[in-house]
Amino acid sequence: MFTSKNKTLAHLKAASGKIKNETFDFNKIDRFFTLSDKKGFHQVISDRTFQDLDMHEVFMFLDRTASKVGQQFLYQVLRTIPGNKIRTDKFEKIIQILKKNPELRDEVLPEIASLNKKDGY
Repeated sequence: MFTSKNKTLAHLKAASGKIKNETFDFNKIDRFFTLSDKKGFHQVISDRTFQDLDMHEVFMFLDRTASKVGQQFLYQVLRTIPGNKIRTDKFEKIIQILKKNPELRDEVLPEIASLNKKDGY
């Protein structure tokens, strides 16, 4: 018999990797980027350049995050170019850990998804 946690995990897995069918509140999504420290980045993509490249459309296509916080972090990643490979190396390490340990991924996913409430920003 499925528990509520199992149902939630099954739903999250089914939605994983699919284009979202929801509205995007970019006033809230970009808040983390706007308020964060921009030091340490090689370059920060300007509002004008971001708009000229239709990056909001790109964001909506790329966004497969499971939480509002994840959306904000993804947005910051798209708006900044790091000065070194540390961020990329960390992302790759996390990806490899989760690929090799699907039980860990199944444990973490519902916890992250709990941050997907409207006030999660």
